[in-house]
Amino acid sequence: MTLIIKATALISTIIREGRVITVKYATKTDKWDRAYLANEIQEKFVKSVQARAFIDPRICEIVMAESVHTNPLDMRDHFTAQGNDVQGGFVSTFHVVPVPE
Repeated sequence: MTLIIKATALISTIIREGRVITVKYATKTDKWDRAYLANEIQEKFVKSVQARAFIDPRICEIVMAESVHTNPLDMRDHFTAQGNDVQGGFVSTFHVVPVPE
């Protein structure tokens, strides 16, 4: 499913390879509104982003579009995230595998 993210909320800021990356979650897309996201999910997303082996160097903002799920094309549990550049422009959509608890 392709979502157009219309509004976000800040979760955290991380430093990765000398870059500041803001980590957010979508509060509104072209398909739905999200009034609240549990702190546990926010924390798990940030830890999972930090554990990710590669983050495109153009990305300065990572927005969680979908919480943990699977789909027919990727049966692993994963978050769906959107990476944006310094001007907020779309760079890519990618999956973030949750870190084990």
